[in-house]
Amino acid sequence: MQNTQDLLRLCEQLSAKGLAPSVAMLRAKASDTLTLPQAIKVIQRYKSGERAQAVETKKDNTEPKPDTRNNLTPEERIEQLEEQNKQLNDRLLAIEHCLAGISRQQDPK
Repeated sequence: MQNTQDLLRLCEQLSAKGLAPSVAMLRAKASDTLTLPQAIKVIQRYKSGERAQAVETKKDNTEPKPDTRNNLTPEERIEQLEEQNKQLNDRLLAIEHCLAGISRQQDPK
């Protein structure tokens, strides 16, 4: 069984990844078997403890952080994703156009 500090650190790691720590998530990610009452107790301690203050100070930090996968700022990553979205939409329209042509050729009217 993991100690409470390890489980609280796991909650912090989940939160840092943008995931809301929950009983189910904690039980799934814990390295050892964690009972339901233990998980509930840790989540309650996490939500009522110092972590809530750390989240508030993190929200105050408005400096954009680079995307560690591509070393991009959030704005650059958004631009990249919007371009990928446009390319995928263009491909989808081309496929739909081809399918419409095939459909018309098979239509016996």
